[in-house]
Amino acid sequence: MRIWIGIDCGIRPTLVRLVEHDGVVKGERASIHVIDVHEVPESRRAFADVMAALVDDGSSVLVEKLTKLPSTKSGATAASRGGAAQFAMGEAYGAVMASLWTLAKSRDLRVEEFTARQWQKQLGIRFAPKTSYYQRKTRLLEHARKLFPGRAIVRSEADAVLLAHLCRLRNRR
Repeated sequence: MRIWIGIDCGIRPTLVRLVEHDGVVKGERASIHVIDVHEVPESRRAFADVMAALVDDGSSVLVEKLTKLPSTKSGATAASRGGAAQFAMGEAYGAVMASLWTLAKSRDLRVEEFTARQWQKQLGIRFAPKTSYYQRKTRLLEHARKLFPGRAIVRSEADAVLLAHLCRLRNRR
């Protein structure tokens, strides 16, 4: 059995697990069939417990690395556009990474980090410079649904689905 996990530490942190048995990808969530979707728990301890239950030795994890949001043309910074949300994402990211590195020491767990731009480029997804946030998220959702047709993938899960897919592409053994 091989396991690949994608974690998006965005506003609603989400974890998606792809499981492969004998060359066939299948999952444990009835509405999707291919992937297992979990919201990332707020507590570090709860996240560590969830991860310990989801991974086996040799599993691979790909996490979206947070980056500073650029200023807008009007000069508004990321903090003025929602500092509390940025702080919450940073806190979730820190808790996720601390738990993963701790778990990686006790298991044969491969952990990688990519910025959104890096993982999207690796999957061949590019956006025009003035593409809105909503348009980007819509294209990412469409891409995730193409990869797993007929699955109930929603907007809040799309990034994590694509991260798990890229993790699988990068870590096939």
